[in-house]
Amino acid sequence: MNVRVERHPGATVMGYKISTTLRCGLNQLELPPAWARINAGGLLTGIPGRVQARCRFGVVYDFNPQTTDFNYLIGVAVAPTTPVPVPLAAVRLPPSHYAVLTTEPAQDEQGFVQAIEQGWGDLTQHWLPASGYRHACSAEFEKYDECLLQDPEARRMEIWVPICGQGL
Repeated sequence: MNVRVERHPGATVMGYKISTTLRCGLNQLELPPAWARINAGGLLTGIPGRVQARCRFGVVYDFNPQTTDFNYLIGVAVAPTTPVPVPLAAVRLPPSHYAVLTTEPAQDEQGFVQAIEQGWGDLTQHWLPASGYRHACSAEFEKYDECLLQDPEARRMEIWVPICGQGL
């Protein structure tokens, strides 16, 4: 597992909101088909105010630790003053230090989804508790850069978890 600590300047992400939960693995059943629908429909291409043409984001926010319910936004980075048209939603990622994990290369869609699930577990359940850092209790995100997705037999993505502590 290769994790780096990086400062992110913050961003506004606009896209499609899904409310889900970790209970019974419901998020793992709901999110991959949501990504497939949005990608197949080209729904992210028409989002106004886009500032990073090569990146897509999956943002985890409003996480409730008691119920494990959360919101997930599939979207793109936009200029902060961009109006949010219906049916879209927007989330502000605050400037912060993040623990960043790049997933292992995957050769197919099933392997890609498994690599993402494995990456989240490795980062949040193993690396973070052993690192001396703490979760900064703000939005986490997945970054899908087209450079990491180009090779269909070695797709990768990044998981960004906000951290604090140890002099950050």
